[in-house]
Amino acid sequence: QFPNFTGNDSLVEQQVFSNYYSYDDGSAELSYGPTGAQSELAVQYTPYEADSVIGAMIHFLPSVDDVSNKLFLLTLWDDNGGEPGAVLYQDDIFFPRQPVYDYDRNVFRYYFFQDTMKVHVDGTFYIGWKQLDPDRLGVGLDMNIPNGDKTFISTVASGFTWDQSQFNGSVMIRPIFS
Repeated sequence: QFPNFTGNDSLVEQQVFSNYYSYDDGSAELSYGPTGAQSELAVQYTPYEADSVIGAMIHFLPSVDDVSNKLFLLTLWDDNGGEPGAVLYQDDIFFPRQPVYDYDRNVFRYYFFQDTMKVHVDGTFYIGWKQLDPDRLGVGLDMNIPNGDKTFISTVASGFTWDQSQFNGSVMIRPIFS
C-alpha cells in the first residue's frame, strides 16, 4: 500500500573537528562582561589531553556604547582549586588589544598570543581578559546552554577575588589549540 520512498531511507550528519573548544552554540542572545577598570573575565576549560593554547576566538557584540577603542589584555590562567590561579600568559601592557566588531551576526574574531607563543596546558585552565578601562566590553552570551558555573569575574568591588557569574549562559570565548 505504501511504496518504498528511497529518498527518505538515509540520514546524513556532518561532524566538524576543529582546533578550538566551545560551550556556546554560536548565537548570542545577550551581551555580557564586568565593569570597572582592571576587571577580569575568565572562562574555565578542561581539555581531554595535554595541548598548547595559541589564542582565543571572541565574539564581541556592538551595543549602545561603542567600546571598540577600549583596551584589554588577553589572559590565560592556571587552575587554583576551581577558580583562576596563576597567570600563564598575559599580553604585554604596551601592546593591549581592542574589541573588534563584525557587523555580521555571530562572527568570532581571532586573538592570537603575541609572537606566535604556545602555552602548554595539562588540565583545567581559564581564558579571558583583564580590561584596562571601566566600560563593559560586551562579549556575546549564549543563553541556550547553561554554563554560568564556568564563568568567573574579578572586580575592584569584589576586592579582586573571583566570583562565579550570576548569569547561567555560555560566554562566547573559545580557546584555540595548536
